[in-house]
Amino acid sequence: MRIAVNTRLLLKDKLEGIGWYTYETLSRIVKSHPEHEFYFLFDRPYSKEFIFEKCKSFGDKPSFKAPYFMVYLV
Repeated sequence: MRIAVNTRLLLKDKLEGIGWYTYETLSRIVKSHPEHEFYFLFDRPYSKEFIFEKCKSFGDKPSFKAPYFMVYLV
């Protein structure tokens, strides 16, 4: 299965609350399901520490705050 994840909350040196929760949850899901492909979608520059094993990253355009980003991906 291919799973795309909006990772706009993963900001280096700015993880708080929901950001830490997102980081911990994604790291555990990715580690426990190596049979799936994970695509992390970033809308700004990102740190390599957020790219776990077996993950692919895409980034920095368009901003995921905009409602049209889903059309951009198709």
